[in-house]
Amino acid sequence: MYPEYYQQRFRVKFWGVRSGIPIIRPDTYQFGGNTTCIEINCGNHLIILEAGTGIRLLGNSIQDSMPTTSHILFTKIDFERICGLPFFSPIYDCKNKFNVITASPHMRKKPREQVSKLLSHPHFPVPIDVMYGLNSFMSISDFQGQITIKNIKISNFDSELKNQAIGYKICFNEKVITYIVKLNDFNEQTIEAVNKFTVNSNLLILSSSNNILISDELDFIDSAKKYNAELTIYCGHQPTINDGILDTIQNYFSENSNDLIAYEGLEINL
Repeated sequence: MYPEYYQQRFRVKFWGVRSGIPIIRPDTYQFGGNTTCIEINCGNHLIILEAGTGIRLLGNSIQDSMPTTSHILFTKIDFERICGLPFFSPIYDCKNKFNVITASPHMRKKPREQVSKLLSHPHFPVPIDVMYGLNSFMSISDFQGQITIKNIKISNFDSELKNQAIGYKICFNEKVITYIVKLNDFNEQTIEAVNKFTVNSNLLILSSSNNILISDELDFIDSAKKYNAELTIYCGHQPTINDGILDTIQNYFSENSNDLIAYEGLEINL
């Protein structure tokens, strides 16, 4: 039996904070070089946002809490977001049940087919058929954009602006986490739609897709003024952005707001 505080916790931990490709350079050690993977604990239920290369270390960290029934949420099924999945050791254990949910609209193929295509020869030698812990695949659009798991409510960013942004809202224990991925640079209409979706959010995680080019820290600093969540954390850092630039942004935030630049190992308890 889990203690009371454990059953009520709403905890976020960042295991990967980069977009595009993982990087290992001396000037990226401080913030990390793994691609996006975010652990969310809703009481004793595990939700994983994206399966970038950071998911390998997450898998190592949960070995003692298996077997598990958990959910992996993808905003889109593409190589950037699933490239760490084959190195996530818990999915090879048939005692585990990982249920995959995607927010991708208007898919030509079912989620399982999409994952299988990206994780098959010649891209990866081990087919998903031997990933015995992958229990189910579904699109949140099949459930009118909202799924309830125990006492956790998950909804997706349902907007006509899906070419601009995509994401989820996770509600648990009267707290709200919103996760938004910028697919293209936001205009004022998109910012308004995102703010409407994030209303009453305790935490907004704003991630950039790899096709958004951020040349320097000024783009981050300008965007910090636009969102109305209690706390905004920025991730999906481009491979070209080094620790020095991210440090400059964080120093600005420290002086002007409570916003944060995500780094590997960052934990937030709501």
